[in-house]
Amino acid sequence: MENAALERVQSRIQKTILEYAKQQLQHHSEETKKQQDRLRHLITKIGGIPTREKGGLNIILSASI
Repeated sequence: MENAALERVQSRIQKTILEYAKQQLQHHSEETKKQQDRLRHLITKIGGIPTREKGGLNIILSASI
């Protein structure tokens, strides 16, 4: 899910014309990347294999628009 969220935020950064909003979205993007790193570390620590799957978030978001 974090993978889909990061893709969505990056898309919004590109489309946003307000500089302050871009800065806020960039900050959110950086926090999401840190969260991905934490999750990858924890998943590996318990013997799992991290994935790049998006968890179907884009499908859910597209259906609601």
